Amino acid sequence: FACICMASFMGGSGRITVMLAIVMLELTGDAGMIAPVGIVCIIAMIVGNMFSHGLYHGLIPLMNIPFLNSVPAQVMYVTRVNTIMSSTLVTLPVMACFKEIQVLYSRMKKGSLSHSAFPVVESENDLHLLGLLGINHIELMMKDMKDPKVKADLIDKNGKIDLMNYCDRSPLAVTAMTTVARAYEMFRKIFSFDNICE
Repeated sequence: FACICMASFMGGSGRITVMLAIVMLELTGDAGMIAPVGIVCIIAMIVGNMFSHGLYHGLIPLMNIPFLNSVPAQVMYVTRVNTIMSSTLVTLPVMACFKEIQVLYSRMKKGSLSHSAFPVVESENDLHLLGLLGINHIELMMKDMKDPKVKADLIDKNGKIDLMNYCDRSPLAVTAMTTVARAYEMFRKIFSFDNICE
């Protein structure tokens, strides 16, 4: 009875049903414990899920572990993207000064700039999205600039470089009035696809 009570407590708090049943079997060495431990673990998990998440799920936000739920929160279906967007957007003009890109790259490397990609727009006045310049694109640009011949071909007489040579020309984008739930689902699919590719 003590083992069954311990299994139900751990199953209800941690929601680790299958692993817990195996551990209890190994601790006791009694195959007859599988059925009662399995039943109480499943019941404890069902009852626990009615009240809150498990212990380990609750530790995810405390430990700042990046985790995306499979289903968006209910409030996301009625909230628009423009309510959560940053008001200080860092954009790059399509014809950008190479020195500015170098400064931007050094700030990213030092950690003073947390962006992983930058929208490429027509100009400072025309914010029409043309592409997305990621950290990997900037690293490729810096590598190419070490070759004097390539550098001479890419940089014009004004010291500017056409970012369309490096940026992603078809980034996924949403309008300001898109629901947060839709943007969340798109981001989650991209995040999952990137992890599969890696």
